[in-house]
Amino acid sequence: MGFPIIQNNHVRVKPCKHGDFSYNINDTVIGRSLDQYGEYAEAELALASQILRPGAKVIDVGANIGVHSVFYSSVIGNEGEVYAFEPSHLNYFFLMTNLTLNSAFNVTPIKGAVGTKRPLYLPLNRVADEINHGALKTTDQDTGNEVERCAVFNLDDIQLDYCNLVKIDVEGNEADVLHTGTRLFSTHRPFVIAECQENQKDLLQTFKDMDYDCYWLPSPDFNPNNYFENEECIFVDPNGAVINVFAHPKEIDIQIDNLEKITRVTAKWKPAKTTKKTTKKTKNKKPQ
Repeated sequence: MGFPIIQNNHVRVKPCKHGDFSYNINDTVIGRSLDQYGEYAEAELALASQILRPGAKVIDVGANIGVHSVFYSSVIGNEGEVYAFEPSHLNYFFLMTNLTLNSAFNVTPIKGAVGTKRPLYLPLNRVADEINHGALKTTDQDTGNEVERCAVFNLDDIQLDYCNLVKIDVEGNEADVLHTGTRLFSTHRPFVIAECQENQKDLLQTFKDMDYDCYWLPSPDFNPNNYFENEECIFVDPNGAVINVFAHPKEIDIQIDNLEKITRVTAKWKPAKTTKKTTKKTKNKKPQ
């Protein structure tokens, strides 16, 4: 399961599938996935690898500790650019470390959130907290000492001359992020990969208004063929997945294989029937 290069009470560094990564061992999702499997969100990265080329420009909103940003950096090469937004003070430290460890100097890290409201606040997360450190959600409500105030940007603030991909993972505020890029999306028409766990209708309606086609992009929590060849699922549901949307401008003629097209803004993700049957059998199985 990968031999750690560095290890202390809360931090480990391991050689993983897409580079050397530092992570918080108390993080119950990304940190734990890197620790046990040497990878995270492989379905999202695999799709990105098909649409990105050397010299591409990418915006990563909700970069967390940099799993996606480091991958994008390696795919697009020295001529490309990545702009990585992360508002969490703690996560930003890991992001900077991972960019440095992997010589991802074509990435511009930006400590801040993206949104239409100002100011924005984020719950404080501490390195010893055993939680999902990627599940922090910004709010415009100052609830006291347990929040940090975030710098807030618009996507249009970057003023790119072209953009190939925007990735958004901001715990339900994805549609709001899209609204900050009116010029970006009308002029450059980049591909978008956005988490779609919450506020699905708002997100899908926003893509429809932008004249984008959408497809479900589930990213399984557990990959049996993971980098560390660990056959044990550490998550409660072995069939669980993070649900994302892959969106592209309708005017682009693109062949999409193995992804289900979304035809209604009221659509809901449904796992394959085979997955449901497997889960049902597991639940009903009598103890040995």
